[in-house]
Order: sequence, then structure tokens, then C-alpha cells
Amino acid sequence: MKFYINSQLFAKVVLQGVLLNMVTPNMRGVACRVKDKKLGLFFLFEEKISDEDFESYTEIETEAIAQYPDDYNLETEAISLDMSKRRFCKEGYEWVYLRKEESF
Repeated sequence: MKFYINSQLFAKVVLQGVLLNMVTPNMRGVACRVKDKKLGLFFLFEEKISDEDFESYTEIETEAIAQYPDDYNLETEAISLDMSKRRFCKEGYEWVYLRKEESF
């Protein structure tokens, strides 16, 4: 019996495992999307992206794309957004990690 899983669900499950022990205190959220053999990752940070943050999200990228066939590509965007601004998710992406924050 074959079991098929939605590509977006697969990405979310993969990232849940990859994110274990990889989230930095500065990371506000991580979102993903799979479309046209591209894995998209979106990282949202609170302050300027530090060297530790950069190392962490590049390792997350590597571990995540390693779960896909060789013909998949990776698209990543990492931005910094001050805590005074409400976090947002890129269009077509879904959150896989959100840090607990006070509501506005």
C-alpha cells in the first residue's frame, strides 16, 4: 500500500523535526511553502540577524532541503522586524514556528 502526503504538510513535518534545538532567541517565526519543486523558507527575526542566527537558519535550510529529491530548489528569505511591528507571513507560506509574544 502506498501512502501519499500533501507536499505542504510534508514540509511542515520535516521542519518541525529540523527546528528542534535550532531556534535562536531572536527568531520570531519560521514559515514554509512548497511550489513547483521549490521549498521556500521565511525566517522572521526580532533584531538584526546575528552570526548565530545566520548559522542557525542556514543549518535549518541544509537539513530541510536534504529531505527532498535533488531536483528541488531552495528559496530563503530572512528579515528583521522590530517587536513594535506585528509579525506577518509571506503570501502562500504557512507558519511552522511562532514564538509566544504579547498581543497588540
